[in-house]
Amino acid sequence: MYLAVADADASGWTQRAHFSLTVISQIDEMLHASKTTSHTFEAGEDDWGFTQLVALSELYDVSKGFMVDDTVIINCEITMTEKSYL
Repeated sequence: MYLAVADADASGWTQRAHFSLTVISQIDEMLHASKTTSHTFEAGEDDWGFTQLVALSELYDVSKGFMVDDTVIINCEITMTEKSYL
């Protein structure tokens, strides 16, 4: 799961961000799978994230409730920090 900058074609910019991506259980409010990172986005590197946030076996496990009626709830929290134009 990745976070990507929209309209990132222009060169000469950077944007530092701290973010978390979370898959939330729809049947157990205390169960979730979450990862957090920081990254400096720029024209040549405009996406960042995780190759695996939750194992597919867990995602499809009905008892965990991550997927209900073919729906997965994902929460993304972003804190934008240093921004610059070169």
